[in-house]
Amino acid sequence: MREIIQYSFILLLSMSGVKSQSLRSMTINEALFISSFKGPNGQKIKPEKSLPLLSYEVSPPKQLDKKQYFNSSMGSPLSQIEINTSFEKSYKHGVKGIVSFKNTSNDTLWLTNVLPFEPSENEVYITGIGDHWLSRTYLFRPGFDAVNVIVPDNAWELGFNELSLGINKICALTRRDVSSIKNGKIFIF
Repeated sequence: MREIIQYSFILLLSMSGVKSQSLRSMTINEALFISSFKGPNGQKIKPEKSLPLLSYEVSPPKQLDKKQYFNSSMGSPLSQIEINTSFEKSYKHGVKGIVSFKNTSNDTLWLTNVLPFEPSENEVYITGIGDHWLSRTYLFRPGFDAVNVIVPDNAWELGFNELSLGINKICALTRRDVSSIKNGKIFIF
């Protein structure tokens, strides 16, 4: 089944000892790698290595044990997912965009755990584990086991990640836009 699913993508910048400030932009290439961010005062903030814009998992329906991990910059034909992006030019609270996923195969696929950047054991992030229909949301923190957290119904499709860049921390959210799904279905396990 071919389907298109859209996720909103928002990035914010937080500097140590300073209240949250908004990023002005980011530099992203055709392979969806982020090479730099521009802070609120125009300063260029470069990660140690290029980062994928996001990561996600793909599996056959109801077979999460067969899921495969991908990130937006892998370009693997195995993912059977086409990714397109667009970003708002003047979003005052950071960088905001739309990421569209299109299933290019003839098979039905489940797209799960869409997360800004990629998971890291050194950063805090929120994503899903397992297939429990009510609560699969987990908080991951460095040095601790993942903790199951209860979120409001309107936050079930949320991915959160932070990224430390020297004294700066960049926080990002992804959220599925249910109304954008074409030729697909939503399953909450």
